[in-house]
Amino acid sequence: MADCAAMDPTISVVVPIYNVEPYLAPCLNSIASQSYSDLQVVMVDDGSTDGSAAIARDFASRDERFVLVQQENRGPGAARNTGTERATGGLLGFVDGDDLLPREAYALLHASLQASGSDLVTGVVRRFAPFGTWRTKLTPFRRTVRRSHIRDNDDLLMDRIVTNKLWRRSFWDKEGLRFPEGVLYEDVFPAFAGQVAAESADVLRDTVYWWRARSASTTQRRAVPHGVRDRVQAVRAVGEFMVEHGYPDLKRRYERIVLATELQQFLDVADQGTSEYRAALARHISEYLATVEAGVLEEIPAIQRLKYHLASRGLIDQLLDVLVFERTRLRDAPTTVIGDERFGVYPYFEDPRLGVPRSVYRLRTELVATCGIHRLRWTRRTLTLRGYAYINHVDVAARGAGEVTLAIRNRDTGATTQVRTRPVRDTEATLRAGQGAHRYDYAGFRATIDLSALDIPAKGEAAFDVEAVVRAGALERRTAMWRRTRSRVERAGRASLGDGRTIRAAFDLGSFTLKVEEITAAVTVMQKRDDALVIRGYLPRDSVIPKSLYLRRRVGAHPYRPNVVTLDDHGSGRREFRAKLTLAKLADRADAGSAGEGDEPRDEEHESDIPWRVRLRLEDDTDTRMVVDTRVPPTGLVHADREFTLHRTRNHNLGLTERRLRPVVTSARWRGATLVLAAEQARPGDDLRVILKRRGTGHERGVPAAVVDDGVRITLPLAAIPDVGEPRPLPRGRWDILIEHGNDAATRLPLRAHVDAIDRLESATVRGGRRYALEDVAYGRLAIAVSAARPQPRWQQLRELQRGPTLARRPPRSGLVVFSSWHGRRYAGDVRAIYDARPLQRGLNPVWVCHDAQFDVPGAAAVEPDTRAHVEALSRASCIVTDHLLPPWWHPAPNQRVIQTWHGTPVRRAGLDLPDDMARAARWCLAELRRQAAAWDVLVSASPGATEILRRTTGFDGNILETGAPRCDIHHREAERTARAAAVRKRLGIADGNRVVLWAPAPRDEGWTGRRRQNLGVDLHLSPVADTIDDDIVMLVHRHPAVARPPDDLAGALRDVTGVHDVADLLLVADVLVSDYSSVILDFLHTGKPVVLYMPDLEEFTERGPGLAIDLRQIAPGRVAHSSDAATQAISQALRDATPTSGYGRMLQLYGGPRDGHVTERLVQQLFDWAT
Repeated sequence: MADCAAMDPTISVVVPIYNVEPYLAPCLNSIASQSYSDLQVVMVDDGSTDGSAAIARDFASRDERFVLVQQENRGPGAARNTGTERATGGLLGFVDGDDLLPREAYALLHASLQASGSDLVTGVVRRFAPFGTWRTKLTPFRRTVRRSHIRDNDDLLMDRIVTNKLWRRSFWDKEGLRFPEGVLYEDVFPAFAGQVAAESADVLRDTVYWWRARSASTTQRRAVPHGVRDRVQAVRAVGEFMVEHGYPDLKRRYERIVLATELQQFLDVADQGTSEYRAALARHISEYLATVEAGVLEEIPAIQRLKYHLASRGLIDQLLDVLVFERTRLRDAPTTVIGDERFGVYPYFEDPRLGVPRSVYRLRTELVATCGIHRLRWTRRTLTLRGYAYINHVDVAARGAGEVTLAIRNRDTGATTQVRTRPVRDTEATLRAGQGAHRYDYAGFRATIDLSALDIPAKGEAAFDVEAVVRAGALERRTAMWRRTRSRVERAGRASLGDGRTIRAAFDLGSFTLKVEEITAAVTVMQKRDDALVIRGYLPRDSVIPKSLYLRRRVGAHPYRPNVVTLDDHGSGRREFRAKLTLAKLADRADAGSAGEGDEPRDEEHESDIPWRVRLRLEDDTDTRMVVDTRVPPTGLVHADREFTLHRTRNHNLGLTERRLRPVVTSARWRGATLVLAAEQARPGDDLRVILKRRGTGHERGVPAAVVDDGVRITLPLAAIPDVGEPRPLPRGRWDILIEHGNDAATRLPLRAHVDAIDRLESATVRGGRRYALEDVAYGRLAIAVSAARPQPRWQQLRELQRGPTLARRPPRSGLVVFSSWHGRRYAGDVRAIYDARPLQRGLNPVWVCHDAQFDVPGAAAVEPDTRAHVEALSRASCIVTDHLLPPWWHPAPNQRVIQTWHGTPVRRAGLDLPDDMARAARWCLAELRRQAAAWDVLVSASPGATEILRRTTGFDGNILETGAPRCDIHHREAERTARAAAVRKRLGIADGNRVVLWAPAPRDEGWTGRRRQNLGVDLHLSPVADTIDDDIVMLVHRHPAVARPPDDLAGALRDVTGVHDVADLLLVADVLVSDYSSVILDFLHTGKPVVLYMPDLEEFTERGPGLAIDLRQIAPGRVAHSSDAATQAISQALRDATPTSGYGRMLQLYGGPRDGHVTERLVQQLFDWAT
């Protein structure tokens, strides 16, 4: 253990450490490279059992600012207290060992405290993962506010962590702040108690903390009894502290936020917990509600109120039903009016058996006005706008059903001008709402604002807040929050008032404001001259004389103040000026500010563009903005890999942006569904690649860019863009356009448009029933939006689905056979194998269910799920072949045959075989399984052992054909196997001789409760594998269809190949399979190649999770690993020695079925002789 440094530092940083080996070095590097370097870093190893202590010890040996303290495992609260006791700095900060700090974090926090004298300062937290970054709801700070207080700032009521803050140590000690020990959520009480007790706190809008999103971490696993107990205790203690300090009203506001956010998280995972957790949940929720002030529950949405009501009464089964309803049917729930109040028709509404009070269902916070603006246009002294406005859950389906008035209020005088609007039909409001029970087709409006009607002062500046007053029946709602449905709304410019002032529309944090501004300075020329940028402009003749420009980089640099030269006005009546920005000075400050950024998360949205504050400083030391005429083009200079560009901002002021070099798009044209972009090449090099990255999931598509004589040409065949080597239409959604050099993700940057080309670049085309649109999403940042050519409102879609029972009463269409694999998301498995045997099938009219046109099936028609065509096909088919449950709206028709192949033999317990606790949570879905299983005519099984498991899983007691698994035939047909494997290797770009390791884990959450997993739920750090074994290894990961996002360790040699629909293709080329509780193991046994079972959570999975249908502890078909290091060793051994384990042959014998390559042939012969 090292001693603390002799010289007391300014800031002490406490880092609790427990088993974070893969993340600790980047964390400590991010602290070590802080631009504010007067630090002491107290690392507290809380009894780690991995290599964390060794990493911390190495840092302590290399950097005297780092000290290591070791103790037995006592939890994060005790570790933080130990570190605090050892800390000697005047300011105190905390960092968790798996997170990161932006380089300027402590510089920003320290500077704020120095300027304000506050007791603490807090800033924005952003989450990060391999698929992207996002802002957490815990820190909704949009403005920097110094000397604020939690009693005056409701945003701080969300800020319940300590790691994004810097505290004065004297204040911390004076208030006796400590972390509770032996509990979860140990930072909630000190975070809030400190804010309540403080005289003042600073709030920064800057990002000061990067919080890693991991597949499995303490804060992300809530469904444990002591978790809900500890959280309730923490929030109760906070509320009591507020009352003790004289803030009872603050306690009420805090309780509302707690009920709407913090405790909701525990209700929402009731289906994942045990009966003990649910009992604890009911008990602690009931106890907490007894302390909550009357009326607080009325201030949260009705669906949340209903969950609290059921939990507090111990009605757990009903709570679980409501959770399924909320996830699957809430958006389609109707409302009803009783008297003059509106209620949500949710489960158990007006049900006398339960007697839930009607008031629980009363809608209050839900009935808010929703507004959007499509278009703004200035015409001399008028502003015309087009948009929509409605009250949520109140229909505006007919002309005259609603009324919208604009209330334009002078912020200084309070004078308000009412502007009536003209109603117009606008179906976009209904589409955007996405509700099944309500329509807002006539919520559209058009308005003209005459500036002469506004209370504009004779001189000076002013601001007018624009509110929408929405009326529907007896209801009236007001809102100042507007959604900008088109990016060009923000580029509407400004209108001249003719007296040296302008007026413009501004959108600040969602509010819509008209701002009258004096043109105190204007720029008429921006040009580059040698290694400098020259600005020319003017001020009014009677203005204060300018003395310099003032430029400051947003991130970490001293200001730059180039002198301003005042010019002869030549009788123009105005004061002209000129300034020169030298490249050397700009580059010097940029280099100083950007040093040490290497460990920060990849954040394409924010890291590549660094704004500089640009002002004209006058002789009286005041600063003013400079307006840029629309006719003045931007200009820039290049330094190394960066460009400094002077340009017009979206508010038409002068801006300077420092950008990493990348092509800049100047034109766009459509050739059918192919988008061709022309761009100026700003950085030498001819190895460019364009990446389309889907927002929300991180899925990617990539194509090369061509370097031509006059720049770069980017050709995007959106109807056939490669996905793991196979051309497919770009899926629906919004896709950011990124560009990278040398196939290196570290060079990836957003593709930007030339600022003067934005308006003409935005365009769209419709091809093949899809609309492809090139959009500007952030003043020059480009994206592609893909949608249906004629999107269907949700209410209309529901009406189509309700036709199913009527259609099912008609006779089936002879020969119509519907094939569906994984709800139409895959062309794979047994369903594919059966279909591919179609030469044996005569007189069939095949139809495949295909989601979003993501695969082509030769010889078959395709229908989109949940469409009119899908309803008609399923309702009228003579035979349905599926490997999963059909949609809940499906009803079997008379004489309709259903062939169920299921999706492999379950290795984990599933369906009706779930443990009682999980089955109780999934009872609605299991009832649907029973309903559908009663309609199956046959269930296909691989073997007698598989049959036993399938009967337990599905409850099916009818005809089971133990023919074997059709999908496994390929492994026993040598010629076909060899050819298909070669095609797969070519498609994936795997060279001959390269060996393949495939990771195909099962999803961790049970999928029977209406939820879809967002990540794998288990960490496997495969990247080090490539460093410890031969270079010819290719590492692949294939996610289960229920998992939305790529794994945490998707880097280096690890490739996500989930886009390969049929995992059987990957099994053909894999030399080693790494899996766990997935049925893919049983398929891989047919290859005879080795298996590694990576099961770090085996005990938890078997004891508190679904459990195993096949006990892998007794009959493991391969080497078992419980950690990433053990998995690395097991993979290396399997690659060297492919000798199967004793359990390999045993499992193949019990569950593998026939291995002669003729299973499909025999099955098809049996099935289709009678099915058609």
